[in-house]
Amino acid sequence: MKLTLPSLARVWTDLVMLGGQGVFIPSTQTPEVGTVLPFELEAPGLSSPLQLRGTVESLRPQAGAYPAGVVVTLEAAGVDACRAALGAEHSDSARLTGRLEARVDCQLVARIDAPIQVDGCVVRNLSDSGLTLVTPGAPPEAEALVLSLQLSDGTSLRLSAEPVWRRLELKLLGLKFTGLDEQTRLRLQRELDALKGAPVANVQGQLVVLADDDPSILELMCRIVRKAGFRVERAERGDSALELIRQHRPALVFLDVLMPGLDGLEVCRTVRADAALARIPVILVSAMGEQRLLDTVRGAGATSFLNKPIHLDAVRALLSKYLPARP
Repeated sequence: MKLTLPSLARVWTDLVMLGGQGVFIPSTQTPEVGTVLPFELEAPGLSSPLQLRGTVESLRPQAGAYPAGVVVTLEAAGVDACRAALGAEHSDSARLTGRLEARVDCQLVARIDAPIQVDGCVVRNLSDSGLTLVTPGAPPEAEALVLSLQLSDGTSLRLSAEPVWRRLELKLLGLKFTGLDEQTRLRLQRELDALKGAPVANVQGQLVVLADDDPSILELMCRIVRKAGFRVERAERGDSALELIRQHRPALVFLDVLMPGLDGLEVCRTVRADAALARIPVILVSAMGEQRLLDTVRGAGATSFLNKPIHLDAVRALLSKYLPARP
């Protein structure tokens, strides 16, 4: 029996982040529930297939284009094997775990001093352990950087950092601070305290993020949501949707399950793993059968779901349920 995943990031989100639970393996076999099955895991980037074992939890019959198969729970050793295969420094896995501490949105000016000088950078958000940097061009590929951060009191703070994730097409760089001394930590904390007391635009209010790679569906959803009295930000890629969510912290999110960049499941799991975003209601949108979509919602940590084709009354009902206070 073989499970093939399209990327190492999917190994992280589908197996490691969920603790090996609810793993679907396409198969025509019909083993009894409770049987322990060996299977092979393949994914681009793995030096060789992983030999894993899982306990059968349920069987899934074929439904339209969706294949028959089994749902298993991996043994703990199998989850550890997946984690080890990814490696602690794997960039996709680091990006998809989310942030364990809330960051403060800001617009601080910064400059990369080393290994090359890059002027005109802007810090989008800041914590005592890292920041998100917007660069004027493609983010540098270096493994370590030195920054000069202009604080709100007019002074400059020099910081060493290493990239945790890069979004080249969006000119974004997620950085983790390294080698902070006590004085630097104190200055960072004072800056965070000052930023928390300052008003930040576009982080409150009844804003809805819509993400779908079908322009006609996206346009229909936009018209429905705007007519209901809400503001809209929209995206046609999962990674762009995640950036909008992190930037605006919307009141509600609609995510198509299948999108380029990151799919809706990956975006939803990332939102749930981020301390600043975890409570945002997320609605998964898909044409898959209702029971399968319901199972998908549970596995990804979504709030609810919306079936395609889109119906006006269904969208209005979700808006009314999760955004009862109209602007």
